[in-house]
Amino acid sequence: MGASYDEESQNFLLHVSSPKDLFLFQPAFALIRDLRLFKPGHFTHGVPWVCGIVEFKGELGAGGVGACMWIDVSNGPPVSGVEGTTFHFEAAELESFKKLRENLACAFRDLERFPKWKLASGYFNNSFSSKPTNNQIIDLFICLEALLLQEADELTFRLATRAANLLGADAQDRKKLFVDIKGFYGLRSKIVHGEVLNPREEQLLYDVGRLRELVRRTLLCCIALGQEVGLGLEFFKMLDGMSLDDDLRKDLQQRSSKFFYLHTA
Repeated sequence: MGASYDEESQNFLLHVSSPKDLFLFQPAFALIRDLRLFKPGHFTHGVPWVCGIVEFKGELGAGGVGACMWIDVSNGPPVSGVEGTTFHFEAAELESFKKLRENLACAFRDLERFPKWKLASGYFNNSFSSKPTNNQIIDLFICLEALLLQEADELTFRLATRAANLLGADAQDRKKLFVDIKGFYGLRSKIVHGEVLNPREEQLLYDVGRLRELVRRTLLCCIALGQEVGLGLEFFKMLDGMSLDDDLRKDLQQRSSKFFYLHTA
């Protein structure tokens, strides 16, 4: 693996001689992912790393091509769009974070067989990158849809209902969550179809941090329940059953909250 510095972009360019070298970055990526799941806040690893194409030298021959990474070392502009709550990590939280990482590692191994989990996790992390707020919102809803919807589901109602049932502490809270998620989904639909936003929808663009926190909590709930029953048919039966059975909803909320950390530091 070699490195060079690009004056124009002010980036270091890391050249990899083998695809295997890319696995050297996996521990860093996993740490970033787990920090984002640990607590609210807009956490990035500086200006995001960007994948590109570079000529291989070595075992693939001079004519081969493969992946490379640019790591921006300049201060640069802030992440575009509204970042939401700044991520703060306190020393007193270290032991809780280490325990969470151990538990998540076990859960991730159990969920590897479900392609939807990988899709949802990937788009959640993508939502933190340096991109317009519009695109962050689209990423977050791809994550939600992958977690909470089956192919034949009616999108908006089921998505909002299932998320509200997972996260809402009481009827009033569930109603508010239902309305919030429907509002964000309406914004997402207008963004995707290139429609003009009304003033209320324009304001929602400045609240992407709140949407990201709803998605983070939903993702943790689904990781917990998915570890127990998988993310297949039984999982969706439980989600729908929560709407009709208060005892089931309370039980599933308790079981799905095991990865939530109470920030008292």
